[in-house]
Amino acid sequence: MEKEKYTFKDRMSNIWYYYKWMIIIFGVLIIALIVACVQLFAQRESDVDLMYIGAGVLSVKDCGELKDFVASNITDVNGDGTKEIGFLELTAHTDNVSTDEGEAVINYDTNNAVLQRFENEVRAGDAVIYLCDDYYYDRLRNIGVLAPLASILTSAEMPERTYDEYGVYIKDLGLSLAPGFSSLPDTTIVCMRRSPEDDALKYGRTLEQWTANKLLFVKLVTYAKNEVVYNDTEVNIVYYGDTNIDSQEQYYFKSFVLGCIDKKDGFGDTFYEFAKVTPPIIVKGNESQEAMTDEELYADLVGLLSDGKSYILICDKDYFDKVMQYGSPVLLETAGIQQKVVSDEAAYKYAVTVESLQSKPSLICSLKDDAFICITEGSGYDDNLALLKNILKKCAK
Repeated sequence: MEKEKYTFKDRMSNIWYYYKWMIIIFGVLIIALIVACVQLFAQRESDVDLMYIGAGVLSVKDCGELKDFVASNITDVNGDGTKEIGFLELTAHTDNVSTDEGEAVINYDTNNAVLQRFENEVRAGDAVIYLCDDYYYDRLRNIGVLAPLASILTSAEMPERTYDEYGVYIKDLGLSLAPGFSSLPDTTIVCMRRSPEDDALKYGRTLEQWTANKLLFVKLVTYAKNEVVYNDTEVNIVYYGDTNIDSQEQYYFKSFVLGCIDKKDGFGDTFYEFAKVTPPIIVKGNESQEAMTDEELYADLVGLLSDGKSYILICDKDYFDKVMQYGSPVLLETAGIQQKVVSDEAAYKYAVTVESLQSKPSLICSLKDDAFICITEGSGYDDNLALLKNILKKCAK
């Protein structure tokens, strides 16, 4: 009997029928191996490495600007043809804020995963330059991995003010104006790890890599040191009223105000986003932390109006009547502020009402619609007026 002849197609069909699962599994493994190899060879070694950990949240745009700024201040250390920036961002989410300082307070009990990742990163030693809040900074100090500033910087490079011998607040550096870095909280501490030769924990960076990070650290700390002139403005914003304004609203209002105050560099250019506000806002009322009776509040307001300073006042109507009686509110027309006329009452010639604002930031949106916003005469009037105009301009959008 003549044997049946099988075509190539028939043979392939038989092989597929009997071995298809082995073929599929083998194919998946091959593909996975190829992808892993591509990723391994495509991964570039970083030239410098930074880590941020704290309550701040950087957008994709912020991270991109930060890396671009860093890249402009380094060379291609490893000679691979690109400037590769290693940047790790660990955000510890906040549950509340400090009512005294208005700064974010991290609930560390709910951030155990972030803390564990942080400690693992410190042991691995990938990051050399740290940007962190005081809690994680204290942990770095306790572990003993930080380099004294005096061992990195010369006396000419040393900042005028430092947090301690190992770190410096970013708000005390020209770096607070730099792209990307300007989005970090004011109380972020800038510090650096010891060299591998001096570190008790042996970590994954060579002395050459550490030296490249050191050169960057010096540039970050001394950025715009001689060019930036801080506007030493003290803006004064005070609220008097009965509305319960919690610390979270105060914190977000401070952030809003930071985006409204003017800051000038040494060349006279004006920045509207990077500023220190001291104090950001004082809240006084029946429901505030420093609760007062009506009589005490009235007396406090009268005292404030007679101290010779200019204030941006946010007041409930009863308290604004005291401002009209004892203070020196400036006519809106004189201040160059346009207000939609909603009443013939004299008060509306001196103050903007919350109700008239199209967009209301946190805190202001919690106030009564008939609350007033005005400015008084006194020292610092020009700076306060510039701030008030910027606030109203943003609230008009």
